[in-house]
Amino acid sequence: MKTIRQEFRKSQFNFKHDKPHDFAIWSTLHLVVSLAIPIELLLQKANDETVDGFKWTLLARFSWFLYNVTNLLSIAISVIYWFALFTPGSGLSAMNFLVHGFNSIMSICDILVSGRPCRLMHFYHPLVVILAYIAFSSVYWAAGGLNNDGSSYIYPVLNWDNLSLTVPFVTIGLFIALPVVHTLLWALHKLRDYVLRSRIKRKTMGQSVSDGQDNPGYEL
Repeated sequence: MKTIRQEFRKSQFNFKHDKPHDFAIWSTLHLVVSLAIPIELLLQKANDETVDGFKWTLLARFSWFLYNVTNLLSIAISVIYWFALFTPGSGLSAMNFLVHGFNSIMSICDILVSGRPCRLMHFYHPLVVILAYIAFSSVYWAAGGLNNDGSSYIYPVLNWDNLSLTVPFVTIGLFIALPVVHTLLWALHKLRDYVLRSRIKRKTMGQSVSDGQDNPGYEL
C-alpha cells in the first residue's frame, strides 16, 4: 500500500528520478537503435540540476517519455489488432507479425532487462500521443485520405463515417483501456524490481554466511 500511495504524490508527475543510472540500456533488443540516447545521458557533465552527477536534460526527459509511450502503445496495438482487426484464416504475413506482435515482445523484453522506472502518474504521456493520433485520423478522413484498400479510414475502429463504432471505441480506449494497460505495465515494473531485489538480498545473505558473518536475515 505504501508503494501505491507514493505513486499518487504530486512529484510523480515530473521527470525526476533518484537513480538516473536506471536509464542506461544494457541489453535491450533494440540496443542499436536506442544507443545514442543512453550514451549521451551517461556522458553528461554535472550542473546545478543533477542527481548523483546526472543532468536531467530535455533529451533525458524525452527518452523517458518515449519509453512510457512506446511500451503502452505497442501492447495496445497488438491487443486491438489481434482481437478486433485480425481475421482468422486470412493468413499471417511476416510484416503483420513484426508490426502487430513483435513490437510487444520487444517492449516486454525491454522492461525486463532494463532498470527504467514506470510511474502511475505518467499515464498522460501515452494519452497525449493517443489524442494526437485520434485528431490526425479525423483530419486524414476529412481531407479525403484513403488506406491501401481505398477506404476512408486508417483502421476500421477509427472510421469517422461510422460514429456509432468509433465514438464508443475511442471512449472505452481512453477511459478504460489506457488506465488498465498502464497499471499493468506499472505492476510489471514493480514485479521486475521485486525479483531483482530478492535475488540481490539472497546473494548478499549467502555471501554473509560463507564469510562467517552474522546473517541479518535470521535475526529475531
